[in-house]
Amino acid sequence: MAERLLAFCRQVFSSIRWRIAIPLLILVTLSGIASGLYFSNFLRNSRMADFHATQRAAVRLLADVLSRSDGIIEPDSLAHHWAELLQYRVTVIDANGVVLGESHRDRLELDNHLDRPEVQAGLRSGFGSSIRYSDTLGYEMLYAAASYKEAGETAGVVRLAFPLAQLEADVRQIQRTTWFYVLFVSTTLLFVVLFITGRTTHRLAELTDQARAIAAGDMSKEILAYSGDEVGILSIALGQMSTRLRERIHALQSEQAKLSAVLGQMTDGVMIVDGLGDITLANSAAIRLFGEHETDPTGTSLIAFTGTHQIADIWQDSHRTDNMRVVSFETFLDHKTIQVIASPLGEALEGHTLLLFQDLTDIRRLEMVRRDFLSNISHELRTPLASLQALSDTLQMGALDEPEDAQRFLSLMDKEVQSLTHLVSELLELSKIESGRVPLKLEYVRPCNMVLRVADRMAIQAEQAGLELKVDYAKSLPEILIDLPRLEQVLLNLLHNAIKFTPAEGKVHLKVVETDEGVEFSVEDTGVGIPADDLPRIFERFYKTAEGRSREGTGLGLAIARHLVEAHGGKIAVSSEVGSGSRFHFTIPLGDRD
Repeated sequence: MAERLLAFCRQVFSSIRWRIAIPLLILVTLSGIASGLYFSNFLRNSRMADFHATQRAAVRLLADVLSRSDGIIEPDSLAHHWAELLQYRVTVIDANGVVLGESHRDRLELDNHLDRPEVQAGLRSGFGSSIRYSDTLGYEMLYAAASYKEAGETAGVVRLAFPLAQLEADVRQIQRTTWFYVLFVSTTLLFVVLFITGRTTHRLAELTDQARAIAAGDMSKEILAYSGDEVGILSIALGQMSTRLRERIHALQSEQAKLSAVLGQMTDGVMIVDGLGDITLANSAAIRLFGEHETDPTGTSLIAFTGTHQIADIWQDSHRTDNMRVVSFETFLDHKTIQVIASPLGEALEGHTLLLFQDLTDIRRLEMVRRDFLSNISHELRTPLASLQALSDTLQMGALDEPEDAQRFLSLMDKEVQSLTHLVSELLELSKIESGRVPLKLEYVRPCNMVLRVADRMAIQAEQAGLELKVDYAKSLPEILIDLPRLEQVLLNLLHNAIKFTPAEGKVHLKVVETDEGVEFSVEDTGVGIPADDLPRIFERFYKTAEGRSREGTGLGLAIARHLVEAHGGKIAVSSEVGSGSRFHFTIPLGDRD
């Protein structure tokens, strides 16, 4: 029997849940509180019963005395006398509720007492009592009232009132003693429990810290078991979990790194959208394609992030039908051509859809440029080649026998060949500039000298066209770092176009000023102007306005000018209005001169 009891005790005290004695502490505390409440309530009820009995006997005695006095004694004096003897508050009240005598207050200041419950009970049955708060005295009172008679009829009641403050003080003293006892026992038990559980909970705290470290991602600490109880078993299990978790996290990190590397290097946008239409993953290409601030859109709805209802429609269609969808469309605001491939992920990620975005804007633009180039160069070559063919056929048909006609046809053929040679030369020049095979020979040049030299070369042409050529510049302009022949070519091209498209008696103004961005060159004329629809494409290869198509030219001059200005780090632009002339201007930044 003793061995069994010892084994049971060993089992109990080797278990962590038995060492945590908080239930015992709670039980003792609650028991003490319940006992205190019970005994204090018992004392209060017992004292209250004694008060009731004593007060009942005293008030009946006073009522009997008052009934035998036959009105000889004045009630107010009698109330004061009884109050001194009994240590009660005494009030004599007639049958109508009027106070005839009062021991503690001036009776004339008191209101009618007929509505008091003890008074009504006393008049009705001979005796009444109540416990209530006294508005007159300002604290809780125990009231008892007994009726007295005159000439055999009920003439009123005598009421005794006793304050319950003393009774409550006694009850509070019992409660304080009880609370002190409970506090003492609970504190003692708490120290005992802390002493007993200290050893075990210290190891448990270590395991808690190690578990938190694991939850935070720190897998470096090794978890050891020092005992064979539940804490030791928990330590072993936690150590095994940490090892397996470390292996799985390492594998997941490796896979995530591979996935992030692949997604980050992809030029196509990739998104994964859940069944509610919220983005759960997006690579950097997708963020750049739609995001204004390049913030992570995870958790954002698809339509809110992309701002395009076509993409939401494609996702909904693929999600609803569980089939792949491939759609191309052009965005409304920035006019990008985007191809979207929506593929349900099926069992791999149920309810999710993979969206692949391919920006085809540059490809479409290149296709358009290629088509325009072929169309333009075919148009430019067709006229001189047709002329050469016609002249050759004419010569073969007998014009060679007429020396004057033959000479004239050969002269026309030479002119067409020169036109073709000039076209091919400008094409080669533009191709070299665009490919960067024409290195700039930069040197510091005063803009005023370059402007005067260009104006001198174009002065005769302007005079022959009947135009006024005005040059405006400041002598204090700073030097700029440029390739002089190339930039002169730009100015000559702009002046040539201005003279060509300005009617006689018009004006051409060449002006150079210094701005915050550098030195600005502008060529302004009073010519025919450029339609607003043509302005965005005026610097494209072979592009000509309706007015320009009727004049000679390859349509490559402005394209060459744009590339040369941009090669110097500048910008070229045009503003024009039909019938009011045009203004071409470009800015060359100031070089950093040591």
